[in-house]
Amino acid sequence: MKKNAFLFFIVIFLVLSANEHRAHSQDKYSLLMQGNIARDEGRLDVAVESYVKYIESHPALRGFTSMKYRSSEQYYLRNLLIAYSNLLDVHRRLGADSKVTERIRQIKQVLPPEHLGAKNRYRLGALLSEFRNYDDAILLFEKILAEQLRDFRQGNNKVVLRTASTLMGIYQESGNKKRISAILQILTQNKSRFNFDVNDQYRLASLYLTYGMDSKGVALLEGIVKRGDATQFHAWPDAYIRAFTKLGKYYGNHDRKDKQRELADYVAQTVDLRRLSSYHQYKVALMHVNAGKTTRCIDILKQTSERNPDSLWGKKSLFLLGRISQSEEKWDNSIHYFSEYIQRYPEPPFFAIKPTQACWILSGPREAIWPSSRKKPRNYAISSMRFATTRFS
Repeated sequence: MKKNAFLFFIVIFLVLSANEHRAHSQDKYSLLMQGNIARDEGRLDVAVESYVKYIESHPALRGFTSMKYRSSEQYYLRNLLIAYSNLLDVHRRLGADSKVTERIRQIKQVLPPEHLGAKNRYRLGALLSEFRNYDDAILLFEKILAEQLRDFRQGNNKVVLRTASTLMGIYQESGNKKRISAILQILTQNKSRFNFDVNDQYRLASLYLTYGMDSKGVALLEGIVKRGDATQFHAWPDAYIRAFTKLGKYYGNHDRKDKQRELADYVAQTVDLRRLSSYHQYKVALMHVNAGKTTRCIDILKQTSERNPDSLWGKKSLFLLGRISQSEEKWDNSIHYFSEYIQRYPEPPFFAIKPTQACWILSGPREAIWPSSRKKPRNYAISSMRFATTRFS
């Protein structure tokens, strides 16, 4: 009896789950996924067919919506915008310009902005902007900013920044510097109100630097750094790494080497490398070598390469060890690292070419390469392979 009762409850659960799935799949999401798969596989005609079927079956176009649909309407409209965006991209790749124009016209008819939330309104504006419908995009973006200034809703902080960033890009293309300045002023005056997190603050600093407000950008990045104790850093590693990297590059580009070295020292004291991903470890290593802290950089690269040999950044770390050894004319070390790279990563062959060239040049007959002297001209091997650089990336 207990077994039968258990099976009965399992059956009821599966039936209810199926009904729930159907209720939440009213937009025939599987068609959208089929289109994405076909697009990624290069079957563009099949992708177009799947996207069109999805769009034509969508409740927003059929004019029939259930209570379940209306309770999650913005989610379904988001999916519809994604389908339109992907379809337009495929039409563009196929050279079907008339189809692009036709679909843009349809989008404007079936997705009036007043039916969209702030996030979907931004997605619509970004889509129109991508396909150079700038006038319509500007109206949408300006309306988003005006509405958020008037009645900011928690959770829309990233929409505000993305809207401002995209809008300023459009204005830059048309040379409207006055409006760019006004938007930056809006962001500056409402930083606390928009509740920007560390990622948002980094993006805002990047906008300042992009549009010539260097002092504000640097001040904001330095503020992020000062707040970046160990706890904060490991809660927001990506934002802090990007902030440290951008600030370090700015110092280096503006001949403030002392500040660049101070920043690298601060990172060394603050960051626990064991808690970072291989990507972030690699970025920290670059920060150090660009600040002239080569020994510390090499130590980090060795750790990253040894602990993460199968990752892209472990691979890059080993390659960079060879490049740094070349730049320091430590030829035996360079041969060692490049030889290890070739043995560890023989495939694909294309990416083993530069290390192979390096080993050949460095270990080949010295007289053939430097007939007048066994002492190699500084950076000869690096420049021979277009490696020469004073900043690694």
